[in-house]
Amino acid sequence: MKLGSLLRSMMMMLLGSSGAMVISSLSVLLLTHYVGPEVYGIYQAVDALAMIFAVGGLFAVDKAFFISRSRGEDERIVAIGLVALGCSCIVALGVLWLLIEFGGMLDGGMSIMMGAYLLFSIFSRGLFSLARSYHIRDTRYRKVYVGELMRAIGLLVGRTVAAFTMPNLMGLLLSGLFGSFSGTHRIVRDLYPYIRSGFRKIGDRRFRAMAFKHRRFLLLEGWGGFMRPLGQRGIIILVAPLFGPQQAAIASMAFLLLLQPLQIAVNAVVDVVRSRLGLAMRGVSMKGDLRYARLMPIWVIGITPLALIAGITLIELLSPIILGDGWQDIGTASMSMAALIYGLMIARALQSVYSQFSRQDMALLIDSTMSIGSLSLIFLFWLLGLPIRQVYFWTGLSLLLFLSGFLIHFYLWKKADRGSDEISP
Repeated sequence: MKLGSLLRSMMMMLLGSSGAMVISSLSVLLLTHYVGPEVYGIYQAVDALAMIFAVGGLFAVDKAFFISRSRGEDERIVAIGLVALGCSCIVALGVLWLLIEFGGMLDGGMSIMMGAYLLFSIFSRGLFSLARSYHIRDTRYRKVYVGELMRAIGLLVGRTVAAFTMPNLMGLLLSGLFGSFSGTHRIVRDLYPYIRSGFRKIGDRRFRAMAFKHRRFLLLEGWGGFMRPLGQRGIIILVAPLFGPQQAAIASMAFLLLLQPLQIAVNAVVDVVRSRLGLAMRGVSMKGDLRYARLMPIWVIGITPLALIAGITLIELLSPIILGDGWQDIGTASMSMAALIYGLMIARALQSVYSQFSRQDMALLIDSTMSIGSLSLIFLFWLLGLPIRQVYFWTGLSLLLFLSGFLIHFYLWKKADRGSDEISP
């Protein structure tokens, strides 16, 4: 695979995802002029819970597409993913009930609507993730970014209507449901035959054999797939009861304006490199891709600080203009969260490379360190009585120190130099 072709594929994914991010960000910026941080913080806590169980609830089964070799195997992968999402919905409802009953920051009167939003959002986003990996595996990048754009446009339409007609929690939930549905059908429709045939095979001997074959996704990488959104979205859920929904909304906005653009850039590289390595596993000689994969953490380490500086500067200059009343703290919050966001980006790059080279143990260790470590440190610093800005700063600095050890291990690790025979299903 020539570097030029690889870069063109990355740019295709990057432009589509960037367009979706810009449209989604515009819808949020519009909402800040009609919905206060208190209401938006509650919505973000529920939405964060849905995202954790939609992405993590698949237990990385969607990544099994990259090593699948037949239609029958694809059908069973889809069926396994749907069973995993169903189990995740049950757990997510239990967590929502705990937040309503004991968290003290969710509106109990909206519990039925929040539960419906949670279930629909988990299945919609989960199906989108399954279809996304399926199309990326076959290098159909256009279907992926068109689906992302359609979903973002649906969210913009829904939030615009909500801002002018129903600027409250109910309006936010309804607009979120509309956005989740938009674009999902377009990208998922190619999987409908797999869904129908796959469900009929649940419980047969080959289904169980397939689940056993892909156990490394369910038992190792799957937990990493759960830990990854937990480390990002879990912060919003934890901050809401500890520091109040307003601070949860501020944190969510900082993630949107700083973390999401960086994630789009890194994920475009990760998705394309993963798909090319998946092709190598199916017999195509692409040893040059291994070199690019190993350089990925270096790209992230070098580019992220520059992007953070530019992003924080723009937020400081533009936040008084583009944000509504009550959102002025976003500038100082972004600066205090810079180290934390930097660590999340480095961890994402390292986890992806380790995972593709069948080192799910190291990928899981990185994801667990970032998720459990960040949540534990935030809770610890809260117990010590630190203000929230210092909590973010010291949490990010501590995680960067942990990641330095993983980086040293990665560049001392020689398995990546041995060629494509190290990539195993």
